[in-house]
Amino acid sequence: MDLMADGCLAEGHYGLDGRFYLLDFSRTQPPELPNRNFKNGHLSRLLRPEFVRSYYKPLCSDAYSGFIKGSPLRHLNYVIEL
Repeated sequence: MDLMADGCLAEGHYGLDGRFYLLDFSRTQPPELPNRNFKNGHLSRLLRPEFVRSYYKPLCSDAYSGFIKGSPLRHLNYVIEL
């Protein structure tokens, strides 16, 4: 098995057709604002790369995740405009 390192927990698998598939891109882009109609939307409803590149300040891809819940105020300026 070949391994690939990444910083976003994506998964790679060889399919039965012999092709390689990448899955689970939940932390590759910052999420949209939470929406009660979508359970765990912070993992699947991500901002488009074009928007993230053109935004005037850095955005946090862990916004609304459990990774920063211990110190949310420190990251608040990366999540919403004050």
